[in-house]
Amino acid sequence: MVNASEWLNQKIPKDQRAQATQLRIYRQCQSGHTKYYNGCNYCNNRNQNPHSGPPSYQFYNTILEGDLDLGDFVNLQQLYIYGVGQGRNQQQILNLNIDKCNSLTRLEIHNTQSVNIIRNTQGLSDLKLAIEETNLEYQIAVTKSKLNEDHQLWLDLLLDTQQEALQNDSTFSRKQLEKVKNKLSNVLTTEEIQGLLRKKLEINELE
Repeated sequence: MVNASEWLNQKIPKDQRAQATQLRIYRQCQSGHTKYYNGCNYCNNRNQNPHSGPPSYQFYNTILEGDLDLGDFVNLQQLYIYGVGQGRNQQQILNLNIDKCNSLTRLEIHNTQSVNIIRNTQGLSDLKLAIEETNLEYQIAVTKSKLNEDHQLWLDLLLDTQQEALQNDSTFSRKQLEKVKNKLSNVLTTEEIQGLLRKKLEINELE
C-alpha cells in the first residue's frame, strides 16, 4: 500500500496529466490474480503496464491510501478505481479530488473504503449517490455468487426489510430485520451483512 499523492507523482508527470482521458487503478495484477500482498507471486517478472500512457493510463497491483488529487486531469473522461474483497485488499483512498475534471462522464469505484469525493457540484451533483449505488449493486452481485437460490432470496429480503425499517421505524420492522439477519448468519459473516446494511443506509442518507 502506497501514499496516493506520492504514487501519482512517481507514475504520471504533471505535464502529461492534461492529456489523459482515461485512468484505471486495479488491485489485481494484469492476469487477475488477487491472493497476494507484496506484489503478485505469479507475475513479478512480467511487465504489469505494457499499454499505460497518455491518453489512457492503467495500473495493476496497486493499493492506494490517503488523498488522491486529480486536479491536473482536466480532460479526464473515465476513471476506474478497483479494490478486492474486504480489509487490506480494498483501496484506502480517503479524499478523491475531481473538482476540475469537468469532462468526466464515467466514474466507477469498487471495493474501496468510504471515500470523500471532492467534485464540481454543478457538473457532478449526483455523482456520490451514483457511486454508492454502483458499489452496492456490485457488492450484492459478489455476495449472491456465493449463495444458493434460497439464500439469494433471503438477501433480497434483508435489504427490503432494512428499507422498510428506515422508512417506518417500528418494533415489527426491527424484529423482522433481526430475523432475516439471523437466517443469513449461517452463510454470511457479520462483517458481510453489516457491510451491505451500512452501504444501503449511506444511500438512503444521500437520497
